[in-house]
Amino acid sequence: MVTSAKDFCFCTLALGSKYRGLAKELAAGLELHFPGIILLVYTDQPQDLSDRHNIIAVKHSQQGIRYCYNDKRFVIGEALSKYHSVIWVDADTKIVAGIPDDIQWSPGITSGNFLPIFEHSRNKKVPKRLELIKKLGTKLGVETENVKYVHEDLFIITRDGGKEQEFIQQWGIIANYFELNGIHQGEGNSIGLAASKVGWSVNSHNYEIVKKALQHTYASREKDSRKFWDKLKDPKAVSEKIQRQLSYYYRLNLARLLTLRNFNFYYR
Repeated sequence: MVTSAKDFCFCTLALGSKYRGLAKELAAGLELHFPGIILLVYTDQPQDLSDRHNIIAVKHSQQGIRYCYNDKRFVIGEALSKYHSVIWVDADTKIVAGIPDDIQWSPGITSGNFLPIFEHSRNKKVPKRLELIKKLGTKLGVETENVKYVHEDLFIITRDGGKEQEFIQQWGIIANYFELNGIHQGEGNSIGLAASKVGWSVNSHNYEIVKKALQHTYASREKDSRKFWDKLKDPKAVSEKIQRQLSYYYRLNLARLLTLRNFNFYYR
């Protein structure tokens, strides 16, 4: 079974002024090439996006222990409660073209940028990642040899009789396991494992059509050009660093507390 692309939205995360600005640019491209289509944004300051009529902005505070990479599951989950299909894009993406009105996606997850989980370069370079993936395979009851690493910058989720919400739930369970064991990046591992857990294979049908309509700028990789000592002279920068550390330990301890309810899964 396939679904028409007319009942879909785009979604992204925009935490911090830089990403809110990028989300506005993304919305501008969306309005030009996808008139009438909504961009659902989870953000720390929804009011900053209120001038874009094609944005639905929802208040969100970071849940990931160190980074917010796995937080994308929250906005995807809400989008799926409103739309049949959801296109996840990173905020630092530009929309440069439209797609056909009659495009269709299969139920489950669609991506053209995936590979066997053990072949991903970072997984191969970090033995701890491989160890945790194997442990998770046993705990989840999935054959890890068949699991894919799904690259995180662009993918599509389509409703599948409720499996999509189970997928979101499993993603959260798996992400917590990785993060509590010190792996805070590479959410493509969590996505791929969660997909396998709910019985999804990764579809690639009509992925390239969507990809060609987008341009990922990788603006998020731009580094702060200020030197270390210059940052120390900036009281605001010092205050923000302290706040980040305090927030990190708060989220870490909260995650430890909440996961005690599933002690055997997380700690044995």
